[in-house]
Amino acid sequence: MVGGGHNTKHPVCFVPSPAPNSLQGGIMAKYKSTNFLQVNREALHDNCDLGWRAKWLYVVLSELEHRFTGIKTDFFFRSQEDLAKDTGMKAKTNRKYRKELIEKGWLQTWTMHWKDPETGKLSYKHTTAYRLLK
Repeated sequence: MVGGGHNTKHPVCFVPSPAPNSLQGGIMAKYKSTNFLQVNREALHDNCDLGWRAKWLYVVLSELEHRFTGIKTDFFFRSQEDLAKDTGMKAKTNRKYRKELIEKGWLQTWTMHWKDPETGKLSYKHTTAYRLLK
């Protein structure tokens, strides 16, 4: 059923959703192969005091947080090289906008060694831990 609202500039459209078994491969298209993102909308508002690259870094960090955190941990770690690939920005650029996120209360970071869950050994190299605060 398709219908219009009282406001003709913005008609309301009601479209029945497909039956679950009619979805290709059983995967909902809304989540594009089960990957989806939740972002604090405040970061996307025009009056947000973050620059656009800091906003992009925040969006990428939000996706990584969703992917790598869970019930037992509220932070994740990422190497500078991996984060550069994730954001499409150079590591130096990421550091600049990471500083902006930290200063404005959106992010907390620290350096750490990650622990191999099988051997219990700490990594040789330091990595950066991230915790989103907003």
